[in-house]
Amino acid sequence: MPELENELLRLENPSRCVAISVPNSGYLLGLNLPHSKARRIGEKCFGRLCDRGINIFKKYKIKSVILWDDPFGQFTQSIVNSPPENLKKVKTGVINVLKKYFSDWDCFHLAWDSGHLNWIKSFNFLPEKNLHISPLPTHVCFIKPDRKRITTRNLAFFGNVYLSNLRRDPLLNDLSIKKIYEEITNHFSIISSTENKDLLTALCTEILDRKCKKWEDSTLFWPIYRKVIWYLVNTKKRMAILNNLKKEISFFGNFADPESSSLFGRNIQFQGNLDFFNDLPRAFEETKVSIDVTNSLAINGVTGKFFECYASNGFMLIDFKSDLVKLLGDEIAKKIVYTSLSDLNEKIDYFLNNSSEREEIRQTIKNIVVTKCCPQKWCYKINEICD
Repeated sequence: MPELENELLRLENPSRCVAISVPNSGYLLGLNLPHSKARRIGEKCFGRLCDRGINIFKKYKIKSVILWDDPFGQFTQSIVNSPPENLKKVKTGVINVLKKYFSDWDCFHLAWDSGHLNWIKSFNFLPEKNLHISPLPTHVCFIKPDRKRITTRNLAFFGNVYLSNLRRDPLLNDLSIKKIYEEITNHFSIISSTENKDLLTALCTEILDRKCKKWEDSTLFWPIYRKVIWYLVNTKKRMAILNNLKKEISFFGNFADPESSSLFGRNIQFQGNLDFFNDLPRAFEETKVSIDVTNSLAINGVTGKFFECYASNGFMLIDFKSDLVKLLGDEIAKKIVYTSLSDLNEKIDYFLNNSSEREEIRQTIKNIVVTKCCPQKWCYKINEICD
């Protein structure tokens, strides 16, 4: 952080700059195009927006756009310094710290999930006029020219489950926390025909029934939230769906947990890891039907995997998310969205046996993805916010 401040002090007028903060370098790499506005945004990026609660951009009145995947977990982890691994060091006052951090600052949040925006509104961290939504940009390595596909497998899942993370989680050594973990998952059906119940609502409901009120204002609440999202719910949902498919399915994990293979049923064939930039686009294209069980981080939105698959000339079936329906339109969305396990199995059979319709839908969705979810659109949105 001192190096960043020294860099700002060397500028004639730091307040004329714009800071762009993203959750990982992949988004910025995706903007590395021969396009003036894309380059201009890249040149304005100073790196991490905050560190341990020090807001250097607020100090120098620098307009900032944050594009974090998980605003709740990332806000608390970066700004409040949560989680405490030692339960004796739990602190309260998280919400006030966050409100103070964002107050009196020209800061904007660009989200890919309308559910995330609704929660930011409810906590009143940022004024509503500073909240914007846009689909995630598809990295340029996935955007392939449309062509006739040569497929080598029928069915595949690309993602992760987290058995060893669950077993080694230090918070699970506390029996009361372990009970919360177990009870939280009971709030979720494996697949919902409407919106999946909001994870934060479920957490708040479960925890507020206990002695300690307003745990969402505690540094302990957020590590529970993060680990329930990444480890517990994702593992439970994905295994419940994949193990009950009627067809054999190939499982590709980018950083798959080695212990998790013990969870796989006989119908799941683990194929190992894939390089994100080189191997994954080709694997999407070579698979007749890919299955996604959306990361439970999403409330209403769709993570980048869906867009990357279609940009790569792949075809994917996905569980219901209302933001996807808004993007594709109800008529197209209902063809590739599943709302129950039986619905998913029926759609798998149908599209494996009806290649012409599968390819027609694939091309339609690809056209939407490469025009509405491309890096250029993302650049324009950021520039629109900054201007």
